[in-house]
Amino acid sequence: MKYEIGIINTTINTLEGTELMSSTLLEQKLCACIQIDKIESKFIWSDKIQTDQEYRLQIKLLPKNIDKVTKMISTIHTYEIPEIIVTKALVNESYFDWMISVCV
Repeated sequence: MKYEIGIINTTINTLEGTELMSSTLLEQKLCACIQIDKIESKFIWSDKIQTDQEYRLQIKLLPKNIDKVTKMISTIHTYEIPEIIVTKALVNESYFDWMISVCV
C-alpha cells in the first residue's frame, strides 16, 4: 500500500461538542470519515489524577487538510488544552480514491 492519509485523534467531553466538531468538518468536506467512541480517560490535571467520560474522535482525512483541521479543532474545542494527535497511515487504493472523491 502506498496511499497516505492523515488520522487526527482528539477527545471531547460532551456529545454536543462531538456533534458540532464532526458536522463542521464533514460539511466543509475537510475529512472523509469520523469514528466516535465513548471512553473513560484518566489524566493528571492541576496536580491531581482525574477521571472523565469523554468521546474520542478519529478523523480520517487527506494529508493536505491536516493543518486546516488542526486549526479548526483548536478554534472550536472547549478544552483549554485540546488533545490533537496526528498520525499518517497507508491505505488501499480504493479507500484512497473514495477519500479523494469526498474531500476538498
